[in-house]
Amino acid sequence: MPQGPVAIPKGAVVRFWTLGTSAAVATLDRDNLSLLVRSQNELFLIECSGSPVKRLLRVNCDLKDLNLLVITHRHPDHIYGLPSLVHALKISGGGHLPMPIFAPPETVEVASKLLLSFWERGTLSELISLIPVSLEGNHLLFEGSGVQIFTSPAEHGPETLAVKFVEKTTGASMVYSSDTMLCESVVRLAAGADDLLHDSTFCAADRENGPLFGHSTARQAGIVARRADVKRLILVHFSDAAADGCECVAQAALEFAGRIVAAGDFQEFTCGSS
Repeated sequence: MPQGPVAIPKGAVVRFWTLGTSAAVATLDRDNLSLLVRSQNELFLIECSGSPVKRLLRVNCDLKDLNLLVITHRHPDHIYGLPSLVHALKISGGGHLPMPIFAPPETVEVASKLLLSFWERGTLSELISLIPVSLEGNHLLFEGSGVQIFTSPAEHGPETLAVKFVEKTTGASMVYSSDTMLCESVVRLAAGADDLLHDSTFCAADRENGPLFGHSTARQAGIVARRADVKRLILVHFSDAAADGCECVAQAALEFAGRIVAAGDFQEFTCGSS
């Protein structure tokens, strides 16, 4: 794990940082899953868990530079940091206010109720804009100067979005499955992608025949990566992984012959790099 801040370079590539890599219950080694994505000068936060402002600062991202937030579903480990983020926006401001927050319709409803516990509706409207996202496949959620963001439904239980980033100059692409079972809509969204970040909640081989509660095993993540023909599989959202995730990599490698990484917190990736 890095000991200090990580510089965020600019350029016509997609770079991303795993701000947290744990499943629902954080550990000493891993906080709840969230991601920061950069394309040129645009910055996108995916999920809002933990202490989001602190984790953004760890990778030298000023809150004022953040363009938007995507929350993939309503479960607590993906949304509980939202009041903290909005509180920071209220105190320190932001460069893109009201900040767009994209989420499935039922998550928008939960987020609204949560935030209205702290602030009046008029105050919130100055700070954020909650935008419900269609659950159709390959939905264009956002187009910026350097990137397009697409979403498709995942299979998790509540309404859940998988998210795809495509860099407009190079065509580099990264897909984040969010929490999901082995899911054909994620396979379709990830087809030919450079990087696939996939739910790897369960690593142990004996979980293949046990209850998965709307999640995937590392081996199933490998199946999705193989079917989608991605270049690199990045495993995230761990509940039973060792600190280095080596057993998860071994399980995924039973199905996928490409490069596999078990991500750690604050790890930096360049989309499509080896």
